[in-house]
Amino acid sequence: MGVSIFKTIRSPVIKIMYLLLAVSFFIGFGILGSLSFKPGLPEIKIGDSKVKYDEFMLVMKDMGGEDLPEETRAMRAFDMLVLRKAISSLMENEMKINIDKTSIFGILASPAGIRSRQDYNNLLRSLGVTQSSFENYLVDSYLFAKLQDIIVRVETAGDFTEFQNFVTRYLGSRQLSIAEIDKSKFSVKYHEKEMKKYYLINQHEFKVPEKREFWIAKFSSEEKARSFFDENKNTKFQSFEEFEKIVANKEGKATTTIIGKERGVQDLQLAPFFAVPEGTISPPLQARDEWWIVHVNKVFPENIMSFEEALPKIKQRFYTEQVKNELRKIISQKNLDSLDEFERFISKYSENIYRETIPIHLDFYPHIGVQQELTPYLSIEKEDFVFPIPVENKDKVFVVFIGKFFPAPEEKFSQMLISDVERIIQGIVASYLPRIKVKPASKEEAIKKLTGM
Repeated sequence: MGVSIFKTIRSPVIKIMYLLLAVSFFIGFGILGSLSFKPGLPEIKIGDSKVKYDEFMLVMKDMGGEDLPEETRAMRAFDMLVLRKAISSLMENEMKINIDKTSIFGILASPAGIRSRQDYNNLLRSLGVTQSSFENYLVDSYLFAKLQDIIVRVETAGDFTEFQNFVTRYLGSRQLSIAEIDKSKFSVKYHEKEMKKYYLINQHEFKVPEKREFWIAKFSSEEKARSFFDENKNTKFQSFEEFEKIVANKEGKATTTIIGKERGVQDLQLAPFFAVPEGTISPPLQARDEWWIVHVNKVFPENIMSFEEALPKIKQRFYTEQVKNELRKIISQKNLDSLDEFERFISKYSENIYRETIPIHLDFYPHIGVQQELTPYLSIEKEDFVFPIPVENKDKVFVVFIGKFFPAPEEKFSQMLISDVERIIQGIVASYLPRIKVKPASKEEAIKKLTGM
């Protein structure tokens, strides 16, 4: 089972391995929105992992094959689920490539626009998916992609000594010094003609998403909410004060809020009201221990900021770019080849300087997040140099010094240096499959327990 399935998952477009990290959040959201979760989320055990219904359905959606009979799709998805767990076990236990749930959150937060743990929790809650299942799915996908990366590099390396060097570098770590730049140390000139040109070329940056104003009547019981709705479903409220007074007469409490569509579609209660006309009033709906009547009072359509409205944002963009340009010049004129020398020099431009030793394979760095341009520089043999491009993360600018390299032990991978490395990797994966014990032991019983089929 292992080798045949393994072949089906290989693709010429292996570049998805890194793209996966950025888009799996969005793909996952799309998938999750289409799942119908069963009460209690039944679970089984695969190896040391507990697998719930929602994680299985994510894998099933990934497999596609909607034109196949449901039973066949479920069988194939289950084989893939077991294979993913085998690959994760191989990568974690033998190759020592580990990624914890905190790292997954960090990798996804920036490209997905998640600014806080609360945002993440709210989003998971609104989607109706368990956090553990979603993050298990992402960790397995990450390790799956990393194994594909190694196989492709083996096939293209040609020289297996080169491949061994690659593995020891790829699984090694780097010492970094990350300087957070104080932008106030730089003077910036603004040219209105250039800013107007930037505004016209980059209109997409100045879109103001649709917003909606909601008036919400909250009641302690369905009966009170129903009574309010029946009496006011055709009422044209002239003001929030009028709405609030009528709600109070029914022993309810009225609130008003304006929410942008981007955030609103993540809200379990309000998301449906971003697809209805202005003036809509809902029948009673339960929200935890309350009953709500939601009135869509006003829709503010998507629009583009005027140049004057966008000017602060444009200035901030120009400011940051000019600071980065100045830093490029400064870096290119100095030959900084020791960590201490770099920190002494850059301190006059910095707010903070952080020393970090990070595993190369995570592709995610403290303070600066995901930086695709930086990643290739961390696995090269050269040490003690300044990354020539200042990097940006959340409106902050950083300069990075790439210090000592600490390779992974070579002996762990000497067994892989034979004429057919891909076959060996496939064999290792296949050999892992029997080690992954499934409870219930029967595939049919396990699927039935997960899905109720």
